[in-house]
Amino acid sequence: MDNAIDTTKGESHMFGIYAWLYEQESQRISERVKHSLRISAQQGNFKGSIPPFGYHVVSGKLFVRDDFTVDVVKRIFRDYIAGKGFGKIANELSKEGIPTPGQTVGRKNSGVYWHDSTIRIILSKPHYTGDLVQNRETTASVTTKRRKKVDKSEQIIVENTHEPELFI
Repeated sequence: MDNAIDTTKGESHMFGIYAWLYEQESQRISERVKHSLRISAQQGNFKGSIPPFGYHVVSGKLFVRDDFTVDVVKRIFRDYIAGKGFGKIANELSKEGIPTPGQTVGRKNSGVYWHDSTIRIILSKPHYTGDLVQNRETTASVTTKRRKKVDKSEQIIVENTHEPELFI
């Protein structure tokens, strides 16, 4: 279908039909890719782009990192259980110059300061229990990057796929 419309000659009367066909093909490709990722996730493979802070991925499996991040995660959980709030934990980590999760994975735009939202995300990640929980969000459609939450009943949960003892 490439080059089917030559706009320089005013041949745009079929443009809408071709646009619809392209969108339908994109949707079919997206559904096939999502299906493949779902099957791999059901087999206990981590399918995210960035592993949870304190973990690294080897052949699709999560493993505890052998660096400072493990102690930081343990500290976050300990401090929270001891009654410190998200903001206080974030401020203490920032003051001590502890690299943020973004810095740890080498993001170009990562900030040097911890935020309370980062602490909240770490504390709410189910991965730290040893269970792999995936498909928590999906794109609304192929025409938008907007994400939507997936109902818990449709999420992929595979128990005991990796070491849970980060926060113990």
